Amino acid sequence: MKLLLYASLENERIRLEECVRGLAQNPDFDAIVSIDELAKRLRQPINTYALAIILIASREELDNILITSKRFSGLKTIVIIPDRNPTTITAALKLYPRYMTYLESNFEDVSLVANHMLEKLQMSKESQMHGDEYHI
Repeated sequence: MKLLLYASLENERIRLEECVRGLAQNPDFDAIVSIDELAKRLRQPINTYALAIILIASREELDNILITSKRFSGLKTIVIIPDRNPTTITAALKLYPRYMTYLESNFEDVSLVANHMLEKLQMSKESQMHGDEYHI
C-alpha cells in the first residue's frame, strides 16, 4: 500500500513523515510539497494511493487545494487543518476527509487513524483475494 503525503511546510512535512514511518503497516509514501505536484498526483489512477494525508498550513492554501478537490473523490483522506475557525472547518469538509485534526496536534491521532484505516484496507484486500465480502 502506498500513501500520498502533502505538506508545504518543511518542518511539518518532516513531522508527518516521521509519523508515517512509525505506522505498523510500514507503507511506502510519496511526499509532495507543492499544490501543482499534488494536482498532478491526483490525476493518476485513484488506486495508486491507499490513503492521502493532507496537511494544510493556511486558509489560503486550503482555498487553493479546494480548486483540485474534485480529484479527491474516492480517495480516503486525513486532513490536518491550520486552525479551529468554523469557516476553515467548513471549507476543509469539502474535501470529504475520513478524519480531520489540527496542525497544533502531535499527530498521534493521525498515526492511530491511519493505522486503523490501513488495517481495514488490508483486510478488505485480503477478503477480495479470497472471494469474501468486506466493506470499509
